[in-house]
Order: sequence, then C-alpha cells, then structure tokens
Amino acid sequence: IIRIYEQGSLFGTGKNLSELISNIKSDGEYLVECESQWHFKENRESYGSQKLKFSISVDIPAQINIVTKENYPGNILLISIENLNDDETVKLETDAVKTNFDIYAYKDKNYYMMPIDLYTQPGEHNVIAVVNEGAEDEYTLEKTLTVSNRSFKTQYLTVSEEMNETHNDNAAIYEFAQLVKPARTESAKEKLWEGTFIMPVEGELTTDFAEIRYVNNEISSSRHSGLDLAAPKGTPVVAPNNGRVTFAMEGLLSPGNTVVIDHGMGLFTSYYHLDTINVKKGDEVKKGDVIGTVGTTGFSTGPHLHYAVSIYNTYVNPYQTLSGIID
Repeated sequence: IIRIYEQGSLFGTGKNLSELISNIKSDGEYLVECESQWHFKENRESYGSQKLKFSISVDIPAQINIVTKENYPGNILLISIENLNDDETVKLETDAVKTNFDIYAYKDKNYYMMPIDLYTQPGEHNVIAVVNEGAEDEYTLEKTLTVSNRSFKTQYLTVSEEMNETHNDNAAIYEFAQLVKPARTESAKEKLWEGTFIMPVEGELTTDFAEIRYVNNEISSSRHSGLDLAAPKGTPVVAPNNGRVTFAMEGLLSPGNTVVIDHGMGLFTSYYHLDTINVKKGDEVKKGDVIGTVGTTGFSTGPHLHYAVSIYNTYVNPYQTLSGIID
C-alpha cells in the first residue's frame, strides 16, 4: 500500500503511485510511504514487512480559469492563474480587452481584473496566457471566452447653451484629464474591499451605465460612464465598500464636487456632482461611511449622484460589484 502525506496530514492512499500523484493539485513537498507485506504461509521460508519512505517535490504547471460567469461588453472580466511559481512570469492577451492590465496576488491565486471593451463583438474570443515568455521552459495556456450580447439605451438630454458651453467644453475635458484621471492610475496591490458592494445612495435611476447620450441633439463622444441616481439635495452618500480616498475636490467644471475611492487591485469608484464632501485625499473609509451629500454641481440638470465604477480609468458595469468580485 502507498500513502502520501502533505505537511504531516494524510493526502491519499492507494496501490498505484502514478495515480496518487496525478491527484495532487498544488505545488509543494510531499512524503511518500510505501509498505509491502509478506504474510506467513505454509512452505514459505520468509514473511514480514518493509517500509520505504521518500520525499517528492511537485511543480504543477500553471492553470488559467475564467472566473466570471456573465461576460458582457462593459463588464469586469476576472481571470485566475493558479500554481504560478514566484519565479515564473505570465503574459495574458485577449482581443476582448483594449487596455493594459495588471496581475494581482490574492490568497493562493493570481488574478487579472479587466474591463471587457464596450464595443466587443458577441461571440467567442481567445484568452492566451504565455508563461515564462522567452525562456527555455516557456509554455502557453488557452481558454475560450464567450461574450454575450447586450443592448444599451439611448438618452436625449436638453440643456441651456450656457451650461453646455461652460461645463461640457474642451476646458472641462482638459481639467478632468489633468485632475481626476491621475487619481485612478495607481492602486493598492492588496484587495481593500470586503464582500459585496452596496449602492452609495438610494435614488431613482435616471441614466443607466453605457447609455448613448445626445446633448441638444448632438451625440456625445463617449458612453455614459456610470449611474445617475436622482435624490434630494443633501441626501447622504456612503462608501459602497472599504477603500482609500485618492481624490476629493470641489468646483470642477463637468463633474462638480468629486470624490474618488481606490478599493485595491485596480478597482475604483467615483462620485460626481456632490453638494458637500466629507472626506479628504488619503482618508481610509469603511463600507457605509458617509463621504458626502447629493448635489447638482458641475454639468447637472438637477440633484443627483453620478456613481461610476472603473478598472483604473476604464468604466465598467456598476451593478456587477453588487454581487461580489472574487469573493
């Protein structure tokens, strides 16, 4: 009989060493104990038993898994890489994602959190991971990602020419690029959030994520980046999960009074058009902490919160975080 032990605990028993080793799913050192017995029988000159012990080192090739079950344009794509050694590298490629992305370690796995491009065509897309690229032990892992079809609403918004020219012009775009976007370029390597996200405010949905917007009958150059939630001015806005404030500033032309929170691993939430701001850059926040109040500052036609979720500076479906990301 053959016994295999992992860190002092019995991992498995059997009669075929190859079969037992094939059941091992994680790297490490294992103790193998082989015991043979010769029972006493008539006319047999010898009987007894013998044990043989030795150690084996197991190094399983890396494995790639697509974790997210619902993969639509604009959603977060979560991919795990298991059994990646500390001295190994991995490079991931897929045409469903158009931005650069990082790999993050969490518990005993490595994860990619990536935004599926809004214009990705429905159907099958290759996901290719190259391990140890350029080295003698280079190898490739492949998975097929199925992106489902999703339709987006169209909204027609009418505002005064003065508001449109003051809050929605090139100066506003430049200001946003210089001030807000840099706050979403560096993220904590560790996962700061816990469990599922909550909505930052209870309000009426007036504009959905990725809606195609026309302002005064002219199509906007980009999709709507989040959720517009209408609520009375002064309604508390809370942090949807734990994180660190990377930006808090009043008086911006387009988003008005703005807060950005880093939740780690490249995941950010942003809050626009606030009336008051209750936090400052560098503050640690917990799920449910009040970070400000609903307002109508900046490019806004009435009191509401514009709530956005992004992987760095690429906006993603805010509803997805309500069901949890990773765990």
